[in-house]
Amino acid sequence: MALITLGANGLGAGVGGNFVLLNTSSSATDVSSFDFDSTYINSTYDNYFVLGNIQPQSNGIFMNLRFSANGTLETGGSDYTYEIQNIAGATEESSTVSLIKMTREALSTSHNFNFQFFVFNTQNANERSTIHGQGSGQPQSGTYVSPLFGGQRQADKVNDGFSILPSSGNLQGTVSLYGVKQ
Repeated sequence: MALITLGANGLGAGVGGNFVLLNTSSSATDVSSFDFDSTYINSTYDNYFVLGNIQPQSNGIFMNLRFSANGTLETGGSDYTYEIQNIAGATEESSTVSLIKMTREALSTSHNFNFQFFVFNTQNANERSTIHGQGSGQPQSGTYVSPLFGGQRQADKVNDGFSILPSSGNLQGTVSLYGVKQ
């Protein structure tokens, strides 16, 4: 029988050592988005991990992400491309849009949407910032979904932040941001 030593993070020794908690944003009242700016997205790390548990405050919304450059959200009509695939096989993709969608089905106020994703290449002016992750929840249709999603900026540039936002309305919940050591 092997002896397992737990680290300070409650995981096995050496596990999780490359993730550094930078910020946890929680709101029990309505917010229009969860934002991470250059205070956290800067030259200290090029890659990040995000863990969230949010509840829409309006039915029929979709969860989205936008990057920012020089403190301004990138909202142009062809700034992003994304793809979503549900475990059941349904897919959605778009190559010239103003945001990265994280959900394919409209969410409900009666259930939380949980998600985790990586953010890559935020500080590399010669690469496109990308996200790749998965979520889980029960949409307005009532059928459990677990989407896999990914997307990228359509330009090679440094990004100094991002926002997680609904298609309309407000959110409540908690989102944590970790820097990933190289």
